[in-house]
Amino acid sequence: MIFLIKKDGKEMSNLSAIRWMNKCKKELTKGDDINIKSHSFRINYVTSILKKHPVNIAQSIIGHRSIDTTMRYDRNTLSSDKVKQILNNI
Repeated sequence: MIFLIKKDGKEMSNLSAIRWMNKCKKELTKGDDINIKSHSFRINYVTSILKKHPVNIAQSIIGHRSIDTTMRYDRNTLSSDKVKQILNNI
């Protein structure tokens, strides 16, 4: 979720904010070999929340309906294969 305020003091819709950010980044990287997507910012934002808060708190802040969607962003969670590997080595 993005919160941007327009000059008139009204909040910009999420879709408008994403389009505006994509337009700005495109202009900033014009002619460069840089490909930054607005989703890169979201990944960083969600990952930052998950580093400091439980996944259910992050889910609520982000607005995901399913906790599984939020869990996809958690880079610190071990996969089931990794858990099995660790437990087999005990």
